[in-house]
Amino acid sequence: MNDDALRDILRSVDASDISSTQPLKEGRDDIVVTCASGSRHLVRLEGLHDSLLRQKWGYEQMRRAGLPCPVVEAHVEPCQEFPAGCLVLEWLEAVPASAALREHGDGPVTHEMCRELGALLRSLHDVTAYREVPAYIFDDRGGHGGLYDCLEQFVGHSVRDGLVDARFLDDARSLVDRYASRVPDPYPYKLHFTDMHFSNALVASVADPRAMGLIDIEEITVGWQMWDFTSWESWGLRFGNSWAREHILAGYGEVDMELYGVALLLRLAHPSTFVGTTREEITRAVESGDIGDFRLGNLYDL
Repeated sequence: MNDDALRDILRSVDASDISSTQPLKEGRDDIVVTCASGSRHLVRLEGLHDSLLRQKWGYEQMRRAGLPCPVVEAHVEPCQEFPAGCLVLEWLEAVPASAALREHGDGPVTHEMCRELGALLRSLHDVTAYREVPAYIFDDRGGHGGLYDCLEQFVGHSVRDGLVDARFLDDARSLVDRYASRVPDPYPYKLHFTDMHFSNALVASVADPRAMGLIDIEEITVGWQMWDFTSWESWGLRFGNSWAREHILAGYGEVDMELYGVALLLRLAHPSTFVGTTREEITRAVESGDIGDFRLGNLYDL
């Protein structure tokens, strides 16, 4: 990619010359562009245009809800230079996990903090109510589109096979509607981006800064990982405290546990990969980049 192509992309954002470009990180095509004016921008490239559209929609939804996330400054449709198109994002400096942890102090993980984290899951889920998802969010791979799509994946086949009554799926859809209508105001959590990709953030409760967790922002905004219940559950059983899940679910909201069971609830209420809450786990996961091995089950007392 040459500077002329980048200049054309950035013309509507910053008319000054480009002073430097560099890859975002090894193994990624995203480019950090610094302009002569001093402004910096992230040109995000993906293999599929649909992936860019999902991210663009997700960022816009989060900003509408008052969440601190990058502004989408420009969206380039697929062209010869960029076969899948690209996004130009506002540059936000990443905050090292260790710095964010120092700012918020230290303290033990308590039942109340788990309820706070459950409330965070709920509020993020509310922000991205899938009834507003544009048609292009859905793709041919299935399971990526939103809650209703995931319901079809998990429950629809059982209805078609005669394993459960069709009313079960209708009740599950009603559950989604019932818990996708509230957005907290003001937003009760503070987010620190912990990498330059803007996808990972350390979250702390404003009411109790010791209640924190590491979340994957993009997976929340577009519903990724909601079908990954088996892997999530195995981590919870192997490494989680038995009381943690109970209080996280309590913080998420009282639902019809007897009717749907914990399994279905978690499939509906798990719109992100949630990784440990101890200072050591969060710092190690962020700084090593090995996010995927840490899930919601990693909840320990400090």
